[in-house]
Amino acid sequence: MVNQPARKNRRRIGSQDRAGTPKKLAPKVGISVDHRRRNSFLEGLLANVQKLQTYNCKLVIFPRRPRKTKAGDSTPEELATATQVQGSFMPPAVELVKVADEMKSF
Repeated sequence: MVNQPARKNRRRIGSQDRAGTPKKLAPKVGISVDHRRRNSFLEGLLANVQKLQTYNCKLVIFPRRPRKTKAGDSTPEELATATQVQGSFMPPAVELVKVADEMKSF
């Protein structure tokens, strides 16, 4: 008998393994994983690996504690050039309008 969940797990995480992203780190850095997906074609797998590698190159991970850096955190040189978003980074697109009597009667 074959362990079916393990087979699916190997297929699902194949592109992450080739890109060098650990499976526990992927959801933490914004890489979503679809457990139903299968790599049926080599071209699609290689395209996904390339996307993940370019994403990882551009990704800057700030350490939780500035004095204690961990293995996955970015280097101090990368942190010096990057800027961390502070405050509201997605302001509301629609301006609020006061409700007039004409609007209420509609």
